[in-house]
Amino acid sequence: MFPVPLNSFTSALNLKADKTELNKKANQSDLNAVANTVSGAVFKSNNLLDLPDKDAARKNLGLGSTNTVFFSGIACRQGVTGGFGSNKFNLFWNSQSQLEAWVDSTRVGGVTLFAINSDKGLKQDIVYVDDSEAVYSQVAKWKVAKFKYKERGIIPQSDETLGFIANDLIQHSPECVEGEGLPDDYDIEEDPNNPNAYFLNQIALIAKLTQALQVAIRKIDALENYIIKSGSDK
Repeated sequence: MFPVPLNSFTSALNLKADKTELNKKANQSDLNAVANTVSGAVFKSNNLLDLPDKDAARKNLGLGSTNTVFFSGIACRQGVTGGFGSNKFNLFWNSQSQLEAWVDSTRVGGVTLFAINSDKGLKQDIVYVDDSEAVYSQVAKWKVAKFKYKERGIIPQSDETLGFIANDLIQHSPECVEGEGLPDDYDIEEDPNNPNAYFLNQIALIAKLTQALQVAIRKIDALENYIIKSGSDK
C-alpha cells in the first residue's frame, strides 16, 4: 500500500469542503423557498432584514430598546381554555402615586388594594379626633342620590346606582373627597380619560359615619335613661 501524497489529500479535502459547493447546497434563495412552505414561518425579510443592531431589532419587533420594554397591553382570556378577547389592558403609576387601570385607550379608573394597611407601625402623627358632634351635623346634611354613570370610552352607561355626588359631599365633609374635580365645561366625549375627577375616600366616609353613629347612640341612651327616670319618679 502506497502512502497518499499530502497534496492529493489536501486537494480531496478542498473538493469536499469547497465553498462554492457549500453555497450551492445552502443557497439563501433555496432556504427562503423552503421557509415559505413552513406553516407559521417568520421571515427575516419581514422583521429583521438590514437592521443595524440589536436595539433596532428589538424596536422593530415592538420590544423597546435595551433599557425600556414597551408593550401595547396585556391580552386576557376567560380561563386557560377560553379564547383571547380583543381588548388589552395596562396599569400605570401616575405622578400622584396612584395606580391607574387602562383598557385599550380608556382610563377605567384607579386601582385600590383589597387589603388596605392600617397597622399603627405604618403611621405617624396620629391624633384621635374629638369632633363627633360637628360630624353628626355634617352627616345630617349629606345627600343620597340615585344616578347613572355616563358612557365613557369602552365603558357603557351604568345601571341606576345609589350613592353620593362628590361635588355635594365636598361642601360638608371635604375629608371624604379626593381629586381636583372636573371643570364646569367638561366634555366627556372630548376628554374621556381626564384623571382629575373627584372620587370618594371610603375609609373617611366610614370614619365620619362611625362618629355620627356614636353621637346618635349617646343621644338614644340619654333619652332612654330620661324616660326610665321619668317613669320612676311617678
